[in-house]
Amino acid sequence: MSKPTPMGDTFDSYLKKARHSSPTSKSVKASAPKSQQGSVSLPVYDQSKLPSKSDSGNEVAAAVSEQKLFSAKTQLLLEQFSGVEQKKILKFWYEMTISFGSKFRYEFGDEPDRHVMKFAAALNEQSYQRLKDNLDERLKKGQEWPPTVAALEALKDTPTDREILEARTNILTLKNPKSRVEKYIIDRKSAKLRTLSDMHIAKEFKTLYLEAFEEVLLHDFDTILDHQEQNNHSVVAKIEPTDLDRKIDSLAEQGYRPSGSLGERLERIEQLRKAQSK
Repeated sequence: MSKPTPMGDTFDSYLKKARHSSPTSKSVKASAPKSQQGSVSLPVYDQSKLPSKSDSGNEVAAAVSEQKLFSAKTQLLLEQFSGVEQKKILKFWYEMTISFGSKFRYEFGDEPDRHVMKFAAALNEQSYQRLKDNLDERLKKGQEWPPTVAALEALKDTPTDREILEARTNILTLKNPKSRVEKYIIDRKSAKLRTLSDMHIAKEFKTLYLEAFEEVLLHDFDTILDHQEQNNHSVVAKIEPTDLDRKIDSLAEQGYRPSGSLGERLERIEQLRKAQSK
């Protein structure tokens, strides 16, 4: 069996493939040359009624319903989803079939079931791209057997090994964080960064990145914390300074720095105020 190709085709590719295929999978296997039998078979439909990439959700739903892409039982399941969700399901099913071939059909059957449909319908642009990247990475590593639905659920919310390596380079070597996750690590995980050991840095950084990835992209902790800090700053700014506060400010402006822990605290207060005023 030839090695599956990476997932890269678009929904338009599905339509183009469908338009040049025979009406049923059985007729394809019966009429195709032996060298082509066993390849992915897709039904052909009235080209004027097939949904296009620009179609709205309702138009996709109507076209899918009229063309009867699957068996009656599967069609009933599919029609429970909106037109946009049906489009996601079709694209996901086609790309997985192209990537893993008969192995995918052996694992999931000839048609998508309710679990696969619900999974595909819930994908957004970001999670779908992460899933594709992870599956491409698996294929390049020789992991050609398709993952289970549970594994797919994990892959759509998991960064690739390449992404983690690039983040490690940007943070530790180039000192130039670029993504939200990388900036979050610098701003919120600096203490853990300093504890990374040289001997196990790859493993420990991966653990740190996975933790930050989940907090940022799945829970928006970076946005939430930034918003909380802004609110706290606004509240503090509205508090009237006391006589002691004014006296401390006056002494600081005159360059007075008491020795000991008090001096260190005043220095810290001044640094925080300067940072907040920027």
